[in-house]
Amino acid sequence: MTAEEVLWDIKVADAANLYKFYLNQEKKILGVVAVMLFLTLWEFMGGALSAYNPIPFLRINPMFMSAPSLIWKAALQLFGSGEIYNDLYVSGSEFFWGYSFRGSGDSVRHRWYKKWPMSSILSSTR
Repeated sequence: MTAEEVLWDIKVADAANLYKFYLNQEKKILGVVAVMLFLTLWEFMGGALSAYNPIPFLRINPMFMSAPSLIWKAALQLFGSGEIYNDLYVSGSEFFWGYSFRGSGDSVRHRWYKKWPMSSILSSTR
């Protein structure tokens, strides 16, 4: 341990409680601030606040991208009415069966095309 590290530890020990809390939770605090900044900027660019956006090229047409508040409203409506559950079931079952049958296609390709160079390349990427 160098002398600077010892001095740093003494400074931290003598620091205010709020500063100690920040140092102990720095990664979590910075992560939350970054996510909040991202969501605020996204809302400002594509949501109801985009009308107040002074930079015209940062305004995004709602047809191409929605705002987090509008996405949240739609999610609450879909889950509240229950109409999304069938869609989630269909998507989940297609995802499951698609990945289940993926392996059988690979083995057939390997047996039929043993000398095909892409066969070894594709199997090494897993």
